[in-house]
Amino acid sequence: MMSGIALPSLLAAATLLWLMVVIGFCVISIVATRRLAQRTRDAARTSVVLPPIDILRPCEGTDPGLEENLLSTVTCAYPAARRVFIAVPSRRDPSAAIADRVKARAAALAPDVPVEVVVTGIESQGNRKAAQLAKVYPATTATVLVQADSDVRLDDRSLPALVTALLADDQAGLSYAPAVEVMPQTLGDRLSAALLSSSPMALVSIAALREMAGGPQLVAGALMAHRREALDAIGGFAALEPYLG
Repeated sequence: MMSGIALPSLLAAATLLWLMVVIGFCVISIVATRRLAQRTRDAARTSVVLPPIDILRPCEGTDPGLEENLLSTVTCAYPAARRVFIAVPSRRDPSAAIADRVKARAAALAPDVPVEVVVTGIESQGNRKAAQLAKVYPATTATVLVQADSDVRLDDRSLPALVTALLADDQAGLSYAPAVEVMPQTLGDRLSAALLSSSPMALVSIAALREMAGGPQLVAGALMAHRREALDAIGGFAALEPYLG
């Protein structure tokens, strides 16, 4: 039988071991993230000529601030030409009316940025975002494509940084921006913000640890830039329809 003295000692030792593991993991995460941040800054300083891009915004239903999220695709800074494709599953979907308003507002705010609303008519029960992207893809012509989820709001740094990161690495088929919650309003928003930016589960932290360990490449699909040749090599967005996550 375990004595009354041995049990507290065992719990104390287990707690100390757990704390040492947690502290060690956090230190490794911080070091890895600093290295990744430095490499990213170095890549951002690489001088590249940014090409024309096509931007795909798949929508279904409504998100808070959807209209402004979509409009940011037109109003954010980018030093080269861009075309915007807003994909909606049907004319009955609530996102369709919002997409039409964005197209009308974009014509007044940025007449040099064409906006097209594409009714995809998808019936897929798998990855519906990939299904919508697959329907829009044949209408695109740019060598670099950007996809952004409907809850993503772009700022003036988003597109230049994303495309520069892609072109700075000749071997890269894609680049991505980890999701960050901004202006959290609900409890769910705040929990998401804490998880995605202030915990070991933050996508930046996971990406940094992957790079340090040499593990499989992390991909976050909320905001990504693709080389067309890389997409074509895997069969385009249609090849991703069977996968969720």
